[in-house]
Amino acid sequence: MLSVIINTFPPKIKQLILCLFSLSDQSNKKFEVIVVSDGKSDYCKDAVERFKDKLEIRYLERENDKCVSRSRNLGAYKAKTDYLVFLDSDIVLNSEAINSYILHSKKKNTAIFGKMLNKDKKQPLIKNDLRILFSNQIIKEYIENTDRNHLFELKPYFFSWSGNFGIERELFFRIGCFDESYLGWGHEDIDFGLKLF
Repeated sequence: MLSVIINTFPPKIKQLILCLFSLSDQSNKKFEVIVVSDGKSDYCKDAVERFKDKLEIRYLERENDKCVSRSRNLGAYKAKTDYLVFLDSDIVLNSEAINSYILHSKKKNTAIFGKMLNKDKKQPLIKNDLRILFSNQIIKEYIENTDRNHLFELKPYFFSWSGNFGIERELFFRIGCFDESYLGWGHEDIDFGLKLF
């Protein structure tokens, strides 16, 4: 079993609903969902309520301070399982994604980052959408194209985009969670990748 932590904020309600639909459509249902809203929102809360009969789901609200790191860290503290999957609320997973995370979760001291595809380009979501970037000896199982391979060898933390990734709970806390001094969206994930590296 694993915990899926979704960070969101009120303007992303439509994306959140699509994300939750994709989770309710997973072939493997052995996970809990924690939605953390950056700011009070009856709309987000109502969206979560709509999925209570389809998902093991909880809703948390924080003060609106535009700090995605605080939302992710709060979700991690409240998680009930030993493996954490972090999603942005605008991520739509294919129906095998949780299975893939569960399969890869058995690898120790490893963070797993999923592809993030631009929906507007009509790219299909594929079943094998995870790549392992970090472990005790940096493991490269999948990088999308050869141009990125060279950059990966030089600076693997550039690929630690946190909108779709999984990590052991113990490893997450051991390296110090997300840095809450970052405000807004971005940079906290590269910083997290540097700590992994």
